[in-house]
Amino acid sequence: MELFQDILDKKHPCDEVTYATIINGFCKAGKTGEAFELLKKMCDDKRIRPPVSCFSPVIDFLSKEARVDEALSLFKQMINLGFVPDVVTYTSLVHGLCKLGRWEEPLSVLIDSLFKEDKIKEEISLFELMTKERVETNVVMFSSLISALCKSSRSNEAAEFLDSMYYLMLSPTTLQSMDCVI
Repeated sequence: MELFQDILDKKHPCDEVTYATIINGFCKAGKTGEAFELLKKMCDDKRIRPPVSCFSPVIDFLSKEARVDEALSLFKQMINLGFVPDVVTYTSLVHGLCKLGRWEEPLSVLIDSLFKEDKIKEEISLFELMTKERVETNVVMFSSLISALCKSSRSNEAAEFLDSMYYLMLSPTTLQSMDCVI
């Protein structure tokens, strides 16, 4: 970190590739905290927009260190900033959650991020696969899917999923889930 700080102090320009390389190096050296701090600085700086390649190693190593809540928080921040997670990011997060016995969360995370990326077709496919494979679904997953369908003016499909919720004896957590189908 000292060498990097010297580079910054001497006003040498650093681009996204330089940051990504240093962040990845910190993670591989077991200094995930320093990588996380550097990524935060980068996000706060506004002059350089961190690419996904800056987020992925931090999320990966936080997950490997069983700091999954921090990894989830960073993942959500990444999506809120408009970044599309890559396969590496998803895989790291899913492995970390499953390793801690938090089996239901990876599916919720995936469905929620598909919703935010406006990938309704993929969200429905995943949901149908989960149902076919008898993977337990929850209210959050249904609500996310119903909201996505409503926003896409697909209220008939939303109504079908709402019916499925009632059939499974799940109650919508908000009236938003029901607004477009009523």
